Amino acid sequence: LSLRRGLPRACRDARAYSVSQTALAGRRASPVSRVESLPTPLPSVYQGPVSMLPSLGYLYRFPPPSYPVLVKGVEVPSSFYAEENRTLLPPDLEEVRLPSTDIPVPRLAHGLEKVLTSPGVHPLRSFHNRSLNFPNFLQFIHQPHELDINRLPPFITTSRDPVVHRLAKENNCLFKGSTSSTTGALSQIYFLFSKFKSPSTSMLSSYFQKQPGNFTSSACKPVTLFLRPRDGIYSLDADPGNRPRDNQILLDLGKSLERMLTMDTAQFSELLLNPNSLLTPSATPTPLFGDIEPTEHYSYIKAGDILLRSQTDCQSPLLPPGKDTFDLKTRATVAVRIDVSNPHAHRDYRIDRLVGDENSFEREYYDMIRAAFMKYCFQMRIGHMGGIMVAYHNTAEMFGFEFITFDEVQRVIFGSEYFAEASFKNTLHLLQIMLRDITSQFPMQPLRLTMHANRNQNVLDVFVEEVDNDPGYDDNMNRDHNMDLRKPKFREQPDERNSRLLSQTKTIRNQVHWYTLNVDTVVNGLLVTGPLHYTAKDSVQTYYKWQKVAKEDKLDTLMAYAQLLRGSKLYT
Repeated sequence: LSLRRGLPRACRDARAYSVSQTALAGRRASPVSRVESLPTPLPSVYQGPVSMLPSLGYLYRFPPPSYPVLVKGVEVPSSFYAEENRTLLPPDLEEVRLPSTDIPVPRLAHGLEKVLTSPGVHPLRSFHNRSLNFPNFLQFIHQPHELDINRLPPFITTSRDPVVHRLAKENNCLFKGSTSSTTGALSQIYFLFSKFKSPSTSMLSSYFQKQPGNFTSSACKPVTLFLRPRDGIYSLDADPGNRPRDNQILLDLGKSLERMLTMDTAQFSELLLNPNSLLTPSATPTPLFGDIEPTEHYSYIKAGDILLRSQTDCQSPLLPPGKDTFDLKTRATVAVRIDVSNPHAHRDYRIDRLVGDENSFEREYYDMIRAAFMKYCFQMRIGHMGGIMVAYHNTAEMFGFEFITFDEVQRVIFGSEYFAEASFKNTLHLLQIMLRDITSQFPMQPLRLTMHANRNQNVLDVFVEEVDNDPGYDDNMNRDHNMDLRKPKFREQPDERNSRLLSQTKTIRNQVHWYTLNVDTVVNGLLVTGPLHYTAKDSVQTYYKWQKVAKEDKLDTLMAYAQLLRGSKLYT
């Protein structure tokens, strides 16, 4: 009985949820220690039917666990401290939160505010009787051809944002970046720092305990970004690559769905609905070059030598002060994401249950843990947000909404809030150490950086390409414009030693330099050899070794670099 009372409320009412017995069986296999700490979704004083509580969310997972973590370590070799170029990382990084812009922040519409204060998923239609829990306006999604997407504000890279540039100068920052351009690099450094620690999926049902728990290949793929100098300050811009975007429909729908969730029906129709989809969009195209004044709300932090910008999607007075902003995330179903270039073929895939390996909210949460939570966590940390509001859809229809707190995402990815905070500061500190050294060697030179955490070698490979005649770019510009300047310039290099490899790999004309970063952590006198974790009670020293790879044969460097570029999925 105690187990049954701790289950998600949909599972306690067989009429409300068709797979309740499957969910119950999965929970019975769970250890007793986990069952004892289960929350009770409904107030103990409530004795009525489930259908009378539409404002409460359906809980389908355990709270993220907090338990002792076994960390593997060995005695520190006598040669460890004497090794050349090994440096102790300073224990802390000074961080200052700067005033945000005075542009109004959107708020949720259509009664979605209740999702913020009630844990669990809120299905668009009730599990009990299929009645709508939200206005019908939210059920069906307008397609890109029905919308005038150009009416929406464009994404502004930090190199074209005059507000970021002014703040960076006023605060004596050497670098400036946004969440979109830095979270990938921070993730790669974290993989190395944590010894490739996996996230936790133990809060999910028994089926997912048998599935892979590590980060997905898409979350771990190489990242590449530009360093663009101006007035002695370097902008970190994401590299758009030259490959056509298979997920363009998701990018377009992400923009329109954010407005759909924060505008009433009349506002949305007036702003975005195109009365004649065959007509040319009415908005003026974004200029290809020059500064663009931001029209959306941003928050900023200074950490060491870098200024970071984070866009604020939404705000609510129902959340705690200081954590009253949050991100809006529109999450397509797993079927659409697997075949993202052909979303129309997967519109019959629907989310109609809480738990299970398919067609469930639990499956989407599991995929977010492995593919997206790392990026979401860094975004929320930079923007001082309280969480993320997730809208689940299949590009044609909406299925439900859920608010996931920042604290929950931290515990899922890092294991504890303390280790999450330490990981963020250490990874950001290591990024700045690398950037300072690179820019000192190539002052005021536009550069392309490509980095990848190599698990087999336990090292972060960083390639620096000197970019000539860099024109800059805008995320919305024609991707064929000046493509010869924005993509690596390839040429064949015949070499009999690696003829098969060279037939698949091309080299690059620009000068390329190869660096490596090694990170080791000593916890309570032991050198950690496995996944890393520590608490405030532990004695911790982090050491790093940053050096340039001396290769007599430059072709090896160029081939390794070209392989990473292709691994980033940005280049053909």
